[in-house]
Amino acid sequence: MTICFAAALQGFKDGCRAVIGLDACHLTGKHGGVLMAATTLDAQNGLVPLGIMVCRAETIDNWTLFLQHWAPHITDHKCPVTFISYRQRDYMKLCLHCLEKLLIDIVIGNENMELLKNENEEAFMYLMRENSESWSRDFFDSTRMMYGKLVMGLFYKRRNECAGWTDGQLVPTTVTLIEKMMKLAGKFKTVGCVAGKIYSVTNRDTNKMLTVNIINQVCSCEQWHMRGFRCQHAVCALKTISADWPKYCSPYFRVESYRSTYAPVVHPLDDPKDWVKVDMKLNTPISSISAGRPRTKRIKSYDEARVEVRTKRCSRCKVVGHNKSTCKGDEVGQNPKGKRPRTQVDAADFSFSYP
Repeated sequence: MTICFAAALQGFKDGCRAVIGLDACHLTGKHGGVLMAATTLDAQNGLVPLGIMVCRAETIDNWTLFLQHWAPHITDHKCPVTFISYRQRDYMKLCLHCLEKLLIDIVIGNENMELLKNENEEAFMYLMRENSESWSRDFFDSTRMMYGKLVMGLFYKRRNECAGWTDGQLVPTTVTLIEKMMKLAGKFKTVGCVAGKIYSVTNRDTNKMLTVNIINQVCSCEQWHMRGFRCQHAVCALKTISADWPKYCSPYFRVESYRSTYAPVVHPLDDPKDWVKVDMKLNTPISSISAGRPRTKRIKSYDEARVEVRTKRCSRCKVVGHNKSTCKGDEVGQNPKGKRPRTQVDAADFSFSYP
């Protein structure tokens, strides 16, 4: 089952950066399963939920189905969409390939269905299985769950939060970050090349030199260009000219973008007594509990760091590989070889001393 709301999808297109994160987590309830989620970031780097899906297991088919459910609603974003995921490479590579194919087919289909049929009959038949009114809607019943209340409350809280903010300015989180960078400006030496245009910034600790171009809004560290937000070196250069900070940031960090993200309304749920009753029979969920002792630790991915195993060291002989209780002396081959001299005692010199 996939759940996503039109308000969140519209807010993503109006005020969020074209970046979507995909992730999944295991459900620890009675019946188990997996929760897949798609999220994005607002101007204050707060998570915006775009959709969730509850399924039995994390498989290629389920990832593909999840992407196909809400992908048609993000095709008209003003920037190319970038997907970020920490999932397995093979899973996401195939799923994103399916997503790219779906997006292309839908764009072509909206322009000319006949052309779509000639180019890709399989995609044409996929659309024709549903009524044309369903092409831009989510295929799930209007009855919603607690997830709807959470999304509605999130939009309500953040919409009211930005009501008193000033248009044309940066969001408070961004302003706070700039203030922290300004305090660190003393750790860098700034030398002007062209006034108001090009500056050289040197780290006093590492002596690393970086070039900042204010006109093109780029730095040799490449963070300013990639993030759309000024880096530490750019702040040092802009501090010398008392620059207008919103002018040198991406529009996605401004108050207008934040308001556009949460402007769409997630309507409240109706009383459960007024919900539409559906005459249907639900089968008992299949138990996913397998035989044997349950695993307590998850299986790590191939590229995750492994925990270093602590080696044993004997406190008696200081040799690794065993402990004091199993110690049998020094390492093999370290004991002296040959006959040992016997101890001789001269009876004439032997004496006892008593207290």
